Amino acid sequence: MLRSLKPKPLYVRIHANRIVVRIADNTGQEISVAAAEPFSTSRLLVGQFTQAATTLQQALQQLFAGRWVGVAPAMVIQPMEQVDGGLSEVEERILRDLAAGAGARRVRLWLGAKLTDDDVCRLAEAA
Repeated sequence: MLRSLKPKPLYVRIHANRIVVRIADNTGQEISVAAAEPFSTSRLLVGQFTQAATTLQQALQQLFAGRWVGVAPAMVIQPMEQVDGGLSEVEERILRDLAAGAGARRVRLWLGAKLTDDDVCRLAEAA
């Protein structure tokens, strides 16, 4: 029974000044939120942490509007731009801190092709 109370992982895709959040449960529940204030810079996908955190919080609030969310979900977070050559330690830390600040109990970073919900669930469990 407790297994059914466990929240599905969230798939967070970070674009320049836009965040897309999807519940990895094969229902297609997804929200895209454009930043009210830019968080991307010419050098960093997330150059303004506070604005990015606010945008992620807004996406989560819209996605879960009217729903009770009791247990923090696992998150798979994927930068969709400015990843040539991989991420620096600082960029990884920024993304992990964004997810943790939004309430994630576990965080997994992903670089590569866009994931399916099943892929997100597998990666989240391995985090």
